[in-house]
Amino acid sequence: ELSGDLFNLAIAASKEIGQAQARALGFNGSDYDVDATRAFLEKASASRARMINATTLKEVETTLASDDPDVSHTFEVARSARTGTAATAFTGAIASFAIGESAAQVAGDVAQKIWVVGSRNPRPEHAAMDGETTPVREAFSNGAQWPGDWVLGAEGVVNCQCSVDILIP
Repeated sequence: ELSGDLFNLAIAASKEIGQAQARALGFNGSDYDVDATRAFLEKASASRARMINATTLKEVETTLASDDPDVSHTFEVARSARTGTAATAFTGAIASFAIGESAAQVAGDVAQKIWVVGSRNPRPEHAAMDGETTPVREAFSNGAQWPGDWVLGAEGVVNCQCSVDILIP
């Protein structure tokens, strides 16, 4: 269920952001083909749903093993605190993906992407990448295609405020 909800969000956000990026690069918004990204966005949504659900399961198991096995507080924390950070991480990842994908679709292999740190207190490994530039279809030095890429795991995406800029030489 969560995967489906995330997929619907991903499609809508990718379409809006991808088309806006195409226009910002001097192309028509309709040059961004969100349908070409459906399979990827479906996999990304399923992966993120698994990460979120795995974290919740771990917290429930920890609570059940404690002296106070009332999981209602665990679910309240998930709703009140983790929902916002998970939503921010997911939408940030989809935005970064759509920006890069749009550049790749409209400008091809000449497009480059730049890692941009957006936090005043970034992870040291993200701070070291600030300004790193790579071809739009290649991974950054940390193995991620964009900030929020699930290959970084939960520890690498939660509260990440990094983004990508596009350069077409």
